Amino acid sequence: MGAGPRKYLVPAIIAVVIIGVLAAVILVGIPGMTKPGGVTPGPSPTSPAAFTRAFEGEWQVETTVQPGSVELFRITILPDNTFTATFPEWKSMTMSGILTDGGSILKGNYSDSASGETGTFTLVLIDNSHFSGTWLIQGHTYTMTGQKGTPGSAPTTSVSRPPATQGTTSASSISAGFSPDKISGSVPLTVTFTDRSSGSPSTYYWDFGDGAFSSTKEPVHTYTTSGTFTVKQTVEKNGQTSSKTQVISVSSVPLTANFIASQTSGTAPLHVTFTDTSAGSPTTWIWQLGNGQVSYDRNPEMVYQAQGDYTVVLTVEKGGVQSKKSITIHVNPAQSVTNPVTIAAPVTTAVSTPSGTFEGYWEVSVGSGTEYYIFNAPVGNSIDGTFGGPDFSYATFTGTLSSGGTVVTGTYDDILLDVTGPFKFTLTDANHFSGTLVDSGVTYTVRGTKQTEMI
Repeated sequence: MGAGPRKYLVPAIIAVVIIGVLAAVILVGIPGMTKPGGVTPGPSPTSPAAFTRAFEGEWQVETTVQPGSVELFRITILPDNTFTATFPEWKSMTMSGILTDGGSILKGNYSDSASGETGTFTLVLIDNSHFSGTWLIQGHTYTMTGQKGTPGSAPTTSVSRPPATQGTTSASSISAGFSPDKISGSVPLTVTFTDRSSGSPSTYYWDFGDGAFSSTKEPVHTYTTSGTFTVKQTVEKNGQTSSKTQVISVSSVPLTANFIASQTSGTAPLHVTFTDTSAGSPTTWIWQLGNGQVSYDRNPEMVYQAQGDYTVVLTVEKGGVQSKKSITIHVNPAQSVTNPVTIAAPVTTAVSTPSGTFEGYWEVSVGSGTEYYIFNAPVGNSIDGTFGGPDFSYATFTGTLSSGGTVVTGTYDDILLDVTGPFKFTLTDANHFSGTLVDSGVTYTVRGTKQTEMI
């Protein structure tokens, strides 16, 4: 009676197990077999290894571009495992590229919209808080190290750096320096660069500003197009670098000296105006006027007082380049003065001292015209006067007496016409003089007759 229920318990359990197995076979199928109307499932795919995001964030970075200077990099990792980097202190610079090796390596490109520099770089994680790498800028490779965090924060762990990026000492500091043999000229312009660097650099890198480069210590470069080019020298030693720049100006027109003279021959005193017509926009003018005098004006004037041939040389210069042009000025002797006036009385002997032989009023013929001069009483050997119109005010004389007061030599200043020039008058008797006066480069014969009062 007590064994009755157990009699049916075991068969019931077995039946339940069999029914469960059949249901599983119907729903899932036997491994390796295809259900009617179904597809044999393939193996489960393998999940890719997760990329580390250790590069994400802000880094304080040192490079051998500027040893000892710490800059802030801000790196952003994008969902597709690419990245961008910006520099809060250098708005014009950007980096972009891709993560590789599970996120432990960054590779990409660098550009600076302000300077036009471009380059590539590779950064490798040392640990989650440090990286090291290389930076190729304009053909030159620099090293860099990064520490997680903003400048001033303490490092999380120590990191060993390559010897090239260890601290610098002032004893081994280097400084870039050079001098070109010219800084301007016309195409083609060949420039020789002499190194003036200090500290015995081991590497030299030159960017000539026109797309050409050199690693020679003292290169020679020829510019074949016109423009303004910034030459940059970068020197390096033991990871230290230093740079210097210089602007080179190349014009399309060659520097060529040239000028014209208002006259190239005439009678003494000969007044000549020189006008510069040089090509190539010179910055300096040096005139050797042939009589021992030198002028640095662009358009000088000269009065040649004595007979002779004078070689005038103009030297123009720009950026160390020079050009020369020369001409000859021929000066004839002063004309002898003949007395055009019939003198009724014999000529009186000139006084032996300058006591006023020229003093007084004069009616004067100048070329085909007539003017009126007044000479004031002399002071010592100096004498002055006026001429021009009824009030005798628009032109003045200033001269020096010689030969006992019978000769006056000096210059006049025409205030109204803004003309100046030399003159020389000689008394032929007490009431007459003759001589020459140069007006605007033209020499006129002058004759004067003394008057008893102002006309």
